Amino acid sequence: MNKLFLTLVLLALSICNLYSQATDPNWLYSDLNRLGILDRNSFVLTPQKPYVYNAYPVFEITVPAGYTEIQVRASLTNFEPGFLLKQNTTYTHHYIPTGVTVNGKKQYKAMGTFDTPVIASWNGSAWVFGINGLTSTDAVEFPWLCTTFSGGTGGVTYLAQIEYFVYRTCTTGAAADAEWGLGSGDPDPWVYIANQTAVPGDNKQYKRQKWNSATSLTSQLASPVTPIKQIDTATAAGTIGTSGNITVTVTGALVTGSPLVVNVAATAADTASVWAGKVRVALATLHHANIHDYIVGGTDTSISLTAREAAANDTTLNIALANGTTTGVVAAATSANTTEGRAGIASTPGYKVIFQPSRGNLGAAEWMQQNKDKLVWIYQVENVAGKPKHPNGSDVWNSMVPTEWRTNRIELFTP
Repeated sequence: MNKLFLTLVLLALSICNLYSQATDPNWLYSDLNRLGILDRNSFVLTPQKPYVYNAYPVFEITVPAGYTEIQVRASLTNFEPGFLLKQNTTYTHHYIPTGVTVNGKKQYKAMGTFDTPVIASWNGSAWVFGINGLTSTDAVEFPWLCTTFSGGTGGVTYLAQIEYFVYRTCTTGAAADAEWGLGSGDPDPWVYIANQTAVPGDNKQYKRQKWNSATSLTSQLASPVTPIKQIDTATAAGTIGTSGNITVTVTGALVTGSPLVVNVAATAADTASVWAGKVRVALATLHHANIHDYIVGGTDTSISLTAREAAANDTTLNIALANGTTTGVVAAATSANTTEGRAGIASTPGYKVIFQPSRGNLGAAEWMQQNKDKLVWIYQVENVAGKPKHPNGSDVWNSMVPTEWRTNRIELFTP
């Protein structure tokens, strides 16, 4: 009886503990960092609730074949514009509409000003921006149309600029974007791309690599490259004067026993085309033993080796011709690299990137907390020919939602 009672008590405590875990927000989000290390087989999952404070969204974007640039934007769900306020050369405030109308004009709040909101509104005769007594007497409908300012900090030049997005970045060098700077622009998003130059079958090279924000994504993506098989050609010259052996020396990274010396019998009066044929036959007999990675070829006076597989050019590949016990051969120490070899890079139907904004832009703290129920995230791809267009000529933008909200920077696993 005591054992049964103890078992029931322990079972009840376990149920209570599971319930408290399932209802405790701290427990629910304790696994937010579970993807601190990712490899190419990792899954990216959405948290159990959208209300993840101080976390940044993670997106997976599939880029169609042929496109090598990405632009990402986020705006309020109603796409209503706000504005940026610049002091001298630096954007310092990012205002968004509050939905309130004051004295017949819309009101705006600077993002990230939680405890003491910075409000821009029309007081009936001037736009008031909520910082250091800054005002503008321009009788305009919207604050970004203001051109003259008074108050504020002495010696500081002010400028207001319309902004439709709360976040923007692009992989064409956001850090050098002089127009947007550190306003809504993100100078260092965390973009990871698949290594398209990886050697097939080498799993260590199938990893994602960090996009370098100082350059375009194009330079870090490999364009499709047609593979080329290397061909080296020697040219026979001279008529055999004394019968004997011609010395043929074959070198190369894939030649077994390199440098490989082959003695080829020749007869007096053999012309260059005749003894070249004998060299081709002699080399072909070595196919399985020494030069199995090449196909022996050529016609008339030419003697060639063609790589069976396309690969990077082997600068050591060479066919040297010389007299051994013969006379009459015009020595040729170097053959011609008639076709340079090149490894191919396959064209892919598209590749995926993992994209995560950084903390480097104005209002990040606020749009983080707005999460997916308050923002619309969109992206656009581009190539050298431009952006995809709708039939009416407008740019194609694609919507996306975060696959996860993370509190830390993604770290990718390198095997």
